[in-house]
Amino acid sequence: MLLLQSLTTSLSLGHGSECGEEPQSWRVPLMVLAGLCALSSSVFVLLFRSPYRRIKAEQLARAGPATVTSDLVPESYSREDPPPLTRCSSTSHQGP
Repeated sequence: MLLLQSLTTSLSLGHGSECGEEPQSWRVPLMVLAGLCALSSSVFVLLFRSPYRRIKAEQLARAGPATVTSDLVPESYSREDPPPLTRCSSTSHQGP
């Protein structure tokens, strides 16, 4: 912020201010800050690469069951069918 304040320039209005300070133009510091924001967001968008686990899992599923690796399948995974869903009548929400 101190660097941006040093980039301000005085506005010449012809008369002094009642506050004792001359008005400052923040045009250059604002452009510098906008340029830094644009540069940082562009670098983030261009260089950030995340692994697409869902796409990788779909490709492995299309390839066949023999190619499934342990990094995509959690240890708690079982090949058995999950138990059927049941509705408890005592905890069900009664609508209006």
